[in-house]
Amino acid sequence: MHDPHSPSDLSDHGAIHGHGPADAHEDHAGHGIAKYLYVFGALTLLTTASFMTYTDLWRSHVRSEAAGWAFMMAVSCTKALLVMLFFMHLRGGPALPRLVFASGFLWLAILIGISLSDYFSRGWLAGEPADTAAAAQGGFP
Repeated sequence: MHDPHSPSDLSDHGAIHGHGPADAHEDHAGHGIAKYLYVFGALTLLTTASFMTYTDLWRSHVRSEAAGWAFMMAVSCTKALLVMLFFMHLRGGPALPRLVFASGFLWLAILIGISLSDYFSRGWLAGEPADTAAAAQGGFP
């Protein structure tokens, strides 16, 4: 006799527990289109804000080029974070993708740290500052 609760036959799983295929999909997905539209709107506004740094209006109010660069970097990082959290499902998703992304950023920090320690320590053996030693070797200051 066929047991409907056996693990080998899960075709009627939704019928056994009283929910249909659409309910099962909602349980797993949990994503509404409204959330994506809000994120799209935020990305559009942030893109518009970053393009505003090239206008005369921005230049008339902000004199520093470094402030414009810092603003654009902040906007770009915010946009990247929104894409990672919502479109790549790192927010509310399984833990493994979050672990992979965190380990990638940790590895990037290690590589940047090693590169910066190498750059700033050049010329220590010769007793010269790093900028002078790099210029003497024909590199960047």
